[in-house]
Amino acid sequence: MGKNTETVSWNREDDVFEDFSKGLELFTKTGGLPESGDQDVHYYMELQKNRLKKRHMKISYDITPRKDFADINKQSKSWSDELYTNKLEWHPCRLEKAFFREGEKLYKKSQNKIFYQYITYAKNEADVSDELYSCPSCGAVSPIKELYDGCSYCGTRFSMDDLFPKVTNYFFVPDGDNKEESRVKMKKSIAICTAIMSVVCILVCLVYGNSPATAIGIGLVEGVITGPIMGWFVMVASLIFGISSQAKDTTGMLFNSIGSKGSFVNKMKRYSSEFSYEYFTGKVLSLLKMLIYSEDVSELAPYKGNATGELFADVVDSSYAGAVALKRFDVVGDYAEIDVDAYVENMYDCGGHIKRKIDKCRLHLRKNINKPIDYHFSIKKLQCKGCGASFDATKHKTCTSCGTVYDIGDEDWVVTNIEKR
Repeated sequence: MGKNTETVSWNREDDVFEDFSKGLELFTKTGGLPESGDQDVHYYMELQKNRLKKRHMKISYDITPRKDFADINKQSKSWSDELYTNKLEWHPCRLEKAFFREGEKLYKKSQNKIFYQYITYAKNEADVSDELYSCPSCGAVSPIKELYDGCSYCGTRFSMDDLFPKVTNYFFVPDGDNKEESRVKMKKSIAICTAIMSVVCILVCLVYGNSPATAIGIGLVEGVITGPIMGWFVMVASLIFGISSQAKDTTGMLFNSIGSKGSFVNKMKRYSSEFSYEYFTGKVLSLLKMLIYSEDVSELAPYKGNATGELFADVVDSSYAGAVALKRFDVVGDYAEIDVDAYVENMYDCGGHIKRKIDKCRLHLRKNINKPIDYHFSIKKLQCKGCGASFDATKHKTCTSCGTVYDIGDEDWVVTNIEKR
């Protein structure tokens, strides 16, 4: 860590990225959903909260912007459709993650991370006024223009600032030390080794009959000479161990995903000119979190596969590990059918302890390629093709008004099967 990093905090006002960062911290500690998170983010957060509650557990995140980067603008990448602009923003941070069961600490670790957030902005208030939106107050689905005058179910009124922009997904990936953090670690390593070598030398001198004054003098000189050398070796060994440990996690996924992005984009662009790999990656991660945290995947509208049994039953936290690799791409009629390997860092509840594991999940997905991509699609705000009624697909798999079965695959990606490799 950089010096005085503990004093750094989020300090921008009216900044969606920082507001969600603080909201995510509060969610892990209090269960309150971040106001800047969108409907689908809230959905899988609720699923995770229920999983933790069932296991009598609590999780805690402390997210601190790293000092060297605290005063610079976040980096970002954007893509758009006719109505919405999506940005992928990222910022270096320090993430401290801890798990507790009934007050007992099961796990705690602090790491450098890059914090990524997908943020959706509405281009023009008038253009999106007829779009459906799930009321942030009661969850009822209504056109946005009706929410301005007051939700017809709960009466709460909203402005555009209440509805957009919203964070539609987020994840962390590992990051190394910057120069300042490396210097601080080197100084600590040298100081500790100098002290240890001095004490050892003093004790040896005393054992061989030297006077206390002589032993202290020799010990201090020996410590100053050998301490920096030992400190340097310890630092290098620690660095090599860290790189080796990280390589164990990342080598396989990197080889598996080489060339995947370019190949996938080229194939999808033939059918969907507005296709964005970043959007697709975010969609896969969102669907995967829903599947991992769900107690019954058969109830999930975007899942059309077999029961997963106990595949993810013990997972209490899941985060993107840094790679999504395309393994198969076929077009069958109106649908693209693909297989991807998504790598995630899963934290498993093993009773008395927490086990961290990098899982490779093979997802089979399908989407109607004749339908344009809706960059603000949500399973919380569907409109029946039969009668036009709106409903929440997280609670109902058929239209609540006419009973028509709604195939989300006509609008967005659905998972037709999932397995761990």
